[in-house]
Amino acid sequence: MTKPRLTLDTSCCGKIRDSKNRGLIEAHLDRTFRRVLSAQTLWEILDAIDGGDGTHFGKDRELLRIAVGDPNKLLALPTPMSFAIEHALRRPAPEVALTPKHFERMVTVVMKATNRDELYQGVRMSGAVRQLTAFDPTVVRTQQEQGEREHVKRLKRGRAKQLPFPPPEAWALLLANDLGVRLSESDARKLMAELDAAYLFDKHVWRVALNQKNPYNFEKHQNDWIDLQQTMYLCDKRLYLMTSDKGIVTKTGSSSQARRVLYLPTYLNAQGIQL
Repeated sequence: MTKPRLTLDTSCCGKIRDSKNRGLIEAHLDRTFRRVLSAQTLWEILDAIDGGDGTHFGKDRELLRIAVGDPNKLLALPTPMSFAIEHALRRPAPEVALTPKHFERMVTVVMKATNRDELYQGVRMSGAVRQLTAFDPTVVRTQQEQGEREHVKRLKRGRAKQLPFPPPEAWALLLANDLGVRLSESDARKLMAELDAAYLFDKHVWRVALNQKNPYNFEKHQNDWIDLQQTMYLCDKRLYLMTSDKGIVTKTGSSSQARRVLYLPTYLNAQGIQL
């Protein structure tokens, strides 16, 4: 029997890493699920590794080990919207700058490095006699900051003009257009049906951000873009998202996909495992 897939967000990886029952938790996860790595979790962890001074390299890298699970069975997911279009519409994924192969290579470089300095100097990959492969932090930072920047710009424009939140099909069309993908109304409906949790998450953020009685700080909520992206993977009915962020659970609580959003403390308690 094929195990359901599980992607862990970064907050969840941190809680598991620091738990005295880490071994027990990971053993349970591997009996129950097939861990897969989301692009967003990878970006956040790599950003943490790059942002420090190298002192906590080993500790930061453990986040990646937890997100990946068995490194010999590493499976990195495509970027969320690309994944959703391919999965929901059964059409070739749109071309994007970074593919799962790029992500898997990044993971391999980080895992082979003995310290953070070696990431930038380069590590020797399997089969490479002389060539060294180095870690380029700008690739990670550019992708993440661009997404967050566009997310904030969109919310600011909505607040300034008090724009209504788009209806479902229009919302799906806008997301696809951002990737240069043109959808028919029929395809937009199909895509929207698979992005229910993401739509409700985004709608919740939009409502809070546009409430003029609320002194909303856009920069402090940039991570909402990351969380929104994570929920898009739920278009795959085999996939579960595990988080220790109660906000994600709340924002997707009325979704038809809500049962596949697992809140780490509650989930472990139900299994008789103490976090």
